[in-house]
Amino acid sequence: MAITRERFDKIAGDGKIASCEFITKPNKEFPAGRLRKMVFRTKVTKGVTGEGMKYDPNRLGLRTVFDMQKRGFRHVNLNTIQWITAHGETHHV
Repeated sequence: MAITRERFDKIAGDGKIASCEFITKPNKEFPAGRLRKMVFRTKVTKGVTGEGMKYDPNRLGLRTVFDMQKRGFRHVNLNTIQWITAHGETHHV
């Protein structure tokens, strides 16, 4: 079951620290994908050049967030998200 971008932003789109778990894109090592937990923030602008991406992540069901552990921008797949925690509340999808 997928979560909509609007619901994701309503839960964790205020720029505060949140976490989620989702299934990653399949690759050679994990042909079915794997569960990944991520601690992230939205609305981070440090390091943004303004050039933009060469594709539209919204069309692919992705939400761009700043990964607090890897210290870089990553995508969360909204189509495979399992749960999201923000403001002390966990929302299961």
